[in-house]
Amino acid sequence: MSEGGEYLVGGFELKNCIATGNVSQVWECVEQGGGSQSFAMKLLLPEFIKDPVHKQVLKHEYKVGRSLDHPAFVRNHQLEIKRTHAFLLMDYFRAPSLKSQLTGSNLTSVQSRVQRITEALCQALGYLHEKGWLHRDMKPENVLCNKSSEVRLIDFSLATRPGRHRKIQGTRTYIAPETVLKKRQTPQTDMYSLGVMLFEILCAQPPFTGTSPNDLLIKHVGEAPPAASMLNPNVTTDMDAFIIRLLAKDPKKRPEDMREVAAEFRNVKVWNEDPLQLKERKEKEAEQERIASLDQRLDSRLDAERTAAGIKVPARPDQTRAPIPRVSSQPNPAQQMPPAYQPPAAYPPAVQQYPYPYAPPVPPGYAPVA
Repeated sequence: MSEGGEYLVGGFELKNCIATGNVSQVWECVEQGGGSQSFAMKLLLPEFIKDPVHKQVLKHEYKVGRSLDHPAFVRNHQLEIKRTHAFLLMDYFRAPSLKSQLTGSNLTSVQSRVQRITEALCQALGYLHEKGWLHRDMKPENVLCNKSSEVRLIDFSLATRPGRHRKIQGTRTYIAPETVLKKRQTPQTDMYSLGVMLFEILCAQPPFTGTSPNDLLIKHVGEAPPAASMLNPNVTTDMDAFIIRLLAKDPKKRPEDMREVAAEFRNVKVWNEDPLQLKERKEKEAEQERIASLDQRLDSRLDAERTAAGIKVPARPDQTRAPIPRVSSQPNPAQQMPPAYQPPAAYPPAVQQYPYPYAPPVPPGYAPVA
């Protein structure tokens, strides 16, 4: 720390702590001396600076990031590892993580933008796979997203080439079955994690939860995922089928590559009704019910006050409404005749000329009222 109170690391002033993890922190920083451009610095915590494993992970993340040149990834600028500090310097993308938006008041906004967010993630993963990398830690915490649906996929600490790995690595909520079983990992491994993320966006919760970490892994391997529409009826059946395909236990039953995922998704209608419009409609209905309930309570209170004061409670409009006459199912000849027609006292066998034009003949046995 300098005399002025600023935190200085490797020629950069740390301005604001963006996120804190178990091993590192991410800071907004500028170059020492009043630089105008902000960067994001991933800084190892002091207790891990001398740990060769964590320093190697930081080097690996820098290597992967430097090999990527795509709008969906932040650029890496500098890696510095010394006795007093170790950090990775990259672009600063001013946007919160998807996770923070899913657990806050922005859920409906994210749901209404899920089409553009998913398309952007498909492009990002497609590019990453073409470069020969698997992300292996796809989750909402590692996706930054702004209100314009621009996304940045971050954190390549677990990124690797396709293949078999002896260690189970990843976040248990989003981990693919083949990772749990230590089988070969492929682009379909990231697809599975993407499917879990989409389910969480649609339903505000992941498809699998467990009472313990091992219980959760067992469900990924052997339990069929529920349909998203069971938790959110606004989800279409087409979207249900799309997510179930991404969450197939057998990687061979998932799409062939991210281009196929993107092509299928373009033909899927996600919602029965736009989430923002649905929310607005429900809020209006709830407000109308609240007003009606309030009016009823006010009327009841006013009636009670009148009764207590000895004042007769006036009848409500619906109580003074005239009764609706019962309509007989049997035809009434008198009602079928025109008002001006008066039937004669006798009916001669000859054809009679009726005084009212086009008057119908009187039914046999009809006795006119005197």
